Amino acid sequence: TWANPKAKAYLDDLVEQLSRVGIPATIMHNEVAPSQHEWCPHFTLASASADQNLLASQIMLEVAEQHGMHALLHEKPFQGFNGSGKHVNFSLVDGFGHNLFSPGTTPDHQATFVAVLAAMCSAVHQHGDLVRASVASLGNDHRLGGQEAPPAIMSIALGATLEAHLQNIIEGGPLDGFGKSSMEGRDVQVGHPSILPIHMAAEDRNRTAPIPWCGNRFEFRAVGSHQHIGWPLTCMLTAIAESMADLAEQIEQGMPARDAVARMLGEHLGVVYSGNHYSAEWRAEAAKRGLVNLPNTAAALNVLYNPKNVDLMNKMEVLTEPEFHGRTQLLLERYNTKVKIEAKCLASMVATGVVPALAKDLHLYSGADVDTTLALDQQQRRACYRLVSDRHAELQAALDNYPNGSNEEDNLKRLKYSDNVLTPLLVSVREACDAAERLVRTDLWPFPSYANLLYSHHSQ
Repeated sequence: TWANPKAKAYLDDLVEQLSRVGIPATIMHNEVAPSQHEWCPHFTLASASADQNLLASQIMLEVAEQHGMHALLHEKPFQGFNGSGKHVNFSLVDGFGHNLFSPGTTPDHQATFVAVLAAMCSAVHQHGDLVRASVASLGNDHRLGGQEAPPAIMSIALGATLEAHLQNIIEGGPLDGFGKSSMEGRDVQVGHPSILPIHMAAEDRNRTAPIPWCGNRFEFRAVGSHQHIGWPLTCMLTAIAESMADLAEQIEQGMPARDAVARMLGEHLGVVYSGNHYSAEWRAEAAKRGLVNLPNTAAALNVLYNPKNVDLMNKMEVLTEPEFHGRTQLLLERYNTKVKIEAKCLASMVATGVVPALAKDLHLYSGADVDTTLALDQQQRRACYRLVSDRHAELQAALDNYPNGSNEEDNLKRLKYSDNVLTPLLVSVREACDAAERLVRTDLWPFPSYANLLYSHHSQ
């Protein structure tokens, strides 16, 4: 039973509109945050899926407007509530129709599966910075690393059973031996004669990981909810292709396939972790393993200038060096522009809405006697409201000093300025306004509260 009939009506209409343009939706349900919902399109070829994904986002917005609502595709529209992302599930299929991410039932298929896993580990280990940069955006900065999204450290979760099998290969064991029977699981007895046993899989995917294996595919969980999935998949699959080529070259030069796979696994299994990727322990362990931690977009976009990333795209004939630098410039410009727009918008909201409301609220206490509780309340409000004014002045001064120019060097200067100056000020102004909102009279506050935004349509 849906708690919100209006949201259910919207989702039913959305599924119908999507089906009319050939986009089948397989699942839809409530999510953790208030007014948050999820739906899943049916799998198809990556190129078609990317196009369908873009079209579906537009349809979501249009159908929401028809229902008197607005669909938010921002990764973190509400502070303190779970954000939103796209879980990009992908597989690799060879020319014979075999899913290379599925263990298979024959020794040959199992050996191929392990070889492809070795390439996957090598790709993420060597190019984790590029994979991280592919999902970098201002909205995703508020989401990645929280307790509802994967961390900014790109790593793989395979599960303890599969990880042990790979470790055995490194130590000299055969490639085959991990097949579908390894994932059969077991029946769990509930303990009551009227309830049948519940079948439980051997292992579930690790939902704390950015890139968990899911039995026949990998799930890239770090992609932002507003993003086009094409760029993240391009970076990921290009890195995998390079590692496959490296592995094939070693085998073609005469190294036994088992030894080549074991060697690649031994060099890159450090990117695999089956524990809690949210934990502080993992961040410390990841640093020991030499994994890159790029906590925000400013740090992530800087690595796009790393020669190894430029060489990867050029060597694999995906993007030439000028094309790659051009895309990098567009990403820098987009980030800088969004930060500046948010800063100007916040400065305007405070100047034209918050400050006048605080002045009216403070005026209500202007006649209070010096020794009364109201006078003490007025002093508290005056100090709190003064902080809003001071923080707003700092933000406005930072905007007045925003670096100009449009070439590559200017974009990098603005990236540094956005990260080191504007972004911290946005946080400080927000905190000052939040504190003031808790004091100001409700009817004077000029903007909707979280309660209005998240729950008002539940009763309409």
